[in-house]
Amino acid sequence: MTDQLAQLAAEVHLHKPRLFAIYGLLRNSPSTAELLLWGLYFSTLDSLIYFDGETPELHRAYTPERLLEFYQRFADAHLEWFDND
Repeated sequence: MTDQLAQLAAEVHLHKPRLFAIYGLLRNSPSTAELLLWGLYFSTLDSLIYFDGETPELHRAYTPERLLEFYQRFADAHLEWFDND
């Protein structure tokens, strides 16, 4: 059992997610509408989950860069990482 726990501990660190945010201002909006979302990126799995603050639901995407490209189509959006990886 100790070997199995050690293997699980290694997996936990191997797939540790990186925390990020995408923020900005929506273009062509009657008022200054804000874009603000937070996410966890699992680089070894090439997948992420994010929360946009507008709905109580989690969303999925592939990479933060692709998600940023999507939001840059209609917002002056920026990507911010919260770690040093």
